Amino acid sequence: QHVPFIFVTAFSRSTKEAARGLQIGADDYITRPFAPEELLARIGANVRIHQAEEAARRQATILARRNRELALLNQLQRAVTASLNLDHVLDATMEQVQKVLKAETTSLWFVDRANQALLLSAAFNESARTIHGIRLPLQEGMSGYVVRTGQPFLSGNVQEHPKYQRPLVERSEHVIHSMICVPLRVRQRVIGVLQAVHHEIDHFNQEDLHLLNAVGDAVTVAIENAWLFGQIQLFNQQLEQKVEARTRELAREKDKTETILISIADSLLVTDPNNKIIMANRAAEELLNFKYTDVIGQSIDLDQFNTELWQFVRDINAQADRSLTAQTEIPDATNPEGILAVQAHAAKMWDNSEETYLGNVIVLRDVTALQEVDRMKARFMTGITHELKTPLAIMTLHISSLLKYKLDETKKQEMLQTIQRQANLLERLVENILELSRLDSGMQSFQHEPIDLVALSRQVTAELEPLAKKKGLQLKFNPEQSPIRVDADPGQLERVIRNLVDNAIKYTKEGDVTVSLKISPNDGPSTQALLEVRDTGIGLSKEQTSKLFERFYRADPSHNIPGTGLGLSIAKEIAKKHHGDIEVKSELGQGSTFTLYLPLTQLVHS
Repeated sequence: QHVPFIFVTAFSRSTKEAARGLQIGADDYITRPFAPEELLARIGANVRIHQAEEAARRQATILARRNRELALLNQLQRAVTASLNLDHVLDATMEQVQKVLKAETTSLWFVDRANQALLLSAAFNESARTIHGIRLPLQEGMSGYVVRTGQPFLSGNVQEHPKYQRPLVERSEHVIHSMICVPLRVRQRVIGVLQAVHHEIDHFNQEDLHLLNAVGDAVTVAIENAWLFGQIQLFNQQLEQKVEARTRELAREKDKTETILISIADSLLVTDPNNKIIMANRAAEELLNFKYTDVIGQSIDLDQFNTELWQFVRDINAQADRSLTAQTEIPDATNPEGILAVQAHAAKMWDNSEETYLGNVIVLRDVTALQEVDRMKARFMTGITHELKTPLAIMTLHISSLLKYKLDETKKQEMLQTIQRQANLLERLVENILELSRLDSGMQSFQHEPIDLVALSRQVTAELEPLAKKKGLQLKFNPEQSPIRVDADPGQLERVIRNLVDNAIKYTKEGDVTVSLKISPNDGPSTQALLEVRDTGIGLSKEQTSKLFERFYRADPSHNIPGTGLGLSIAKEIAKKHHGDIEVKSELGQGSTFTLYLPLTQLVHS
């Protein structure tokens, strides 16, 4: 308590003496003589002056503290909004709170409910040391008490509190007396405790408690921000992973789709609403004769696309129908005498609402071969029907006569022989069809062995010589050298030679048939054995020659000469199975020459 000091002097009231009295420490001075009332009045005035000064100092102290507290809260708010690094924010917060509260230690504990414990996550003390990683049971200490009750705690002498268990005594230089603890809540749940301690009794007050509560609110915001940021990061990471996975999946699907579209045999052309090409595959490049890089983004209406096939594409693309199939036949650019048959299917693309037209998908298919197969099948059915009908009709007629009439033995034998010949013809026809089927399916086995081609050809020629003599033909056999060895299946090769010689005899009315054998004069790997069958028969036109080895084709449209149209195609297939081939040269009315090429034995082995 302040006691005013008044200097009493007997000197006059000079300015010099008054200044000297005040300089030696007097609050005031008075000169004699004076009345007691004056002295009391001066004492009272000085007391009031001092009280006012003391109040001003206290207010200044409070204001300074408030400024520090506001600065702390402002700094925390900036830290919370400026940084999402929770550890950095918490460490900085503990340091600032320790300085403002003049605490010995400030700490922040997080609740680990899975292990029923409190984990020290941030702390700061007077020696500027940070402490981490201490774990305390949740049921012990004042921090655990605050977690359980959810209420703040303030004590001027915590040593007297019954629940205090001195968890940090060993780590403090002084015995703790003053303590503040405030709960940290996120969404109405206590997640941690903010604590400040000091060894002096009653070091903290309610204002400190309010400040720590405010700090706790800021820390809670920082925790929520960090948690939300972590969730956002996790969500973004998961989203990025999903996007990347989906992008990879779409890329794979796109590559797969493009690979499929590019690889399909049919020609694919996709146009947009402006008739511009946005996709095409290799088959379309070949069929329409363009390069993908040259036409992508180009309109199909341009003058550069001026062929008949492009006009067909434009006509299909311009149709209003959602789906359309059409077919055309145009001259084959690769074959002046050929016709190219193209089938087109167009489908217009719309969005899900069926309101926006997206473009057109046009699929072009070269059906020339299919049409040719259809024609071949038709020829086969016509020929096979005739070949079946004639023998069956003869057999039926003769069997009916045998059953209906009484005939002499000679007549019966003639009819039975005729029936047998027709049955043999039907058997050969069926065997040819089965042989072709076995060749197509790969079920026909070949037993290759070294064969003397000259000896085998001589044998076949000798067996067919009676047939030639019956027609008045001369069958010649002229090998240039002997032996000529090839690796072949004896039975299959005999069938080829027999077919070539037999056909020459059938289609020759007069003259001769010559079978020649030689080795090609070429040296090296192209050296081959050649068997030529030359006749002086009716010959073949260029069109007949080009189709002669097609299945079911008959050079004799009248079918006066027996046959199925399968013999030469079977012979050519067998020759190819032996790494050889058959070629024909012919002129109408000038006869024909069929040449069988076979590799020599040593070449086959090499």
